[in-house]
Amino acid sequence: MKQLISSFTAVTVVLLFSLSFATNTQPIQHKNQTSSYTNTIKKGLAKLIAFTKFKNSASTNLNDLEKYFRYRQHIALLKIKKTFNIPDEPWQQCMKGIELVKKYNKNISLKTTHSNVIHDSNLPNNLLEITKRLLHENDINPASVSIKNKVEHKNLHTHTDTTNIIGCAQAPITTINNISKLLQGDIKTTIKQNEPACIFLSKNEFNEMKPEHQYANIAHEVTHLVEDHGTELSGILYLLKLYGYDKDQIIKHPVWLAYSRTIETNANILPALKNPKIARYMKSLWGDQCKIIHPKVKKVWPKTHPSPLTLYVHLCRIVKCH
Repeated sequence: MKQLISSFTAVTVVLLFSLSFATNTQPIQHKNQTSSYTNTIKKGLAKLIAFTKFKNSASTNLNDLEKYFRYRQHIALLKIKKTFNIPDEPWQQCMKGIELVKKYNKNISLKTTHSNVIHDSNLPNNLLEITKRLLHENDINPASVSIKNKVEHKNLHTHTDTTNIIGCAQAPITTINNISKLLQGDIKTTIKQNEPACIFLSKNEFNEMKPEHQYANIAHEVTHLVEDHGTELSGILYLLKLYGYDKDQIIKHPVWLAYSRTIETNANILPALKNPKIARYMKSLWGDQCKIIHPKVKKVWPKTHPSPLTLYVHLCRIVKCH
């Protein structure tokens, strides 16, 4: 499953988002399988009822649906500000800085060919080609992003090895030389890129997937780069730490987990809204994942991610809108 990896200092932005299940996830044991399964079904029905209300009230216009999901992310972000009691001015400065770094990444980092970019020959050619095609379709220069088989970083949120995850995306690693000048809008002289963006894909895990699920997972990773979720979460985490909050305290807080879920949701939803083929592939992927709700095969689901059923019902709606 997708896991979150982030590190932010006063001068450096680094964030990894994983997209898949850890291979060592253990089944949940239940004393009363029948009762547990009944409860699971009840929860599923509740979600379906909620989705039906959304379906009946929402426009069939895909642009309106995109506004809806982006609005949910915005509201979740504001809840972080309110919960951690961050004053307006530093919050607004942080948001401005985040947007300026995003602008630099979009217009410079992800457009510029980098000599140290690696497209790992250990990955199957079809995975490399899918990734490069999706990057190109999203106005990202494939020569600005490394595509590697092995995750080379530690998960800084849980301090666990991320070697066995299916995939993750790392934003460009940049240095901010002068924050004051940056806030004045100067991105060319205040930001320096140290390392290119990178997408990590686990060859062994991807080899076991259906082709359409490979495509959907890679589309999810690319969307994390397109939206630059890494810069956003890293910037917010850095601000909260400046106000004395411990990182472990932050990332375990319910409002942070809720915000993470909106980001992971949108990494699946936004590409599906743009592309009917991706919408069908995402629907197939999360429809299959819904099968793990049975207690005999159920796996621990990360709190930073929406449930498969939630995603599936949204994607059913989007496929129908296309």
